[in-house]
Amino acid sequence: MRPATLAAFTAALAPREGCYQVAGLTQLAWSIRKTLIRDADGVLVQTIG
Repeated sequence: MRPATLAAFTAALAPREGCYQVAGLTQLAWSIRKTLIRDADGVLVQTIG
């Protein structure tokens, strides 16, 4: 990956639910989906995304 593409990649992605594309990588898209973390009792303890 070229330095400019890497910089665009790190700037474009975010730890939030959504679809992300990066200039220079036009044939790729990243789909970030929400993840629910539960404890052993099934209680929601954290949400990521």
